Amino acid sequence: MSQSNLSFNVLCSVLGTNGVINTMARIISPLIMGNIYRRSGAAVIFGIASAAVFISSAIALIRRFLVVRGQRKMAVEGS
Repeated sequence: MSQSNLSFNVLCSVLGTNGVINTMARIISPLIMGNIYRRSGAAVIFGIASAAVFISSAIALIRRFLVVRGQRKMAVEGS
């Protein structure tokens, strides 16, 4: 879905929701990670943080693949 297909209000709503979710994650995750660190130690926290980085990287790569594939389909259909 391109930006030209979205109305200004929908775009602002999506960006606002994204901002709220990110802010809540920045507040809550240190509390959760601190509690896990206190109970389990540094090795467990390192493993959780490493897994989070790996998963987010995989999601970004998959999303990029899907976007590029969609753009190529549109380019082939358009020509």
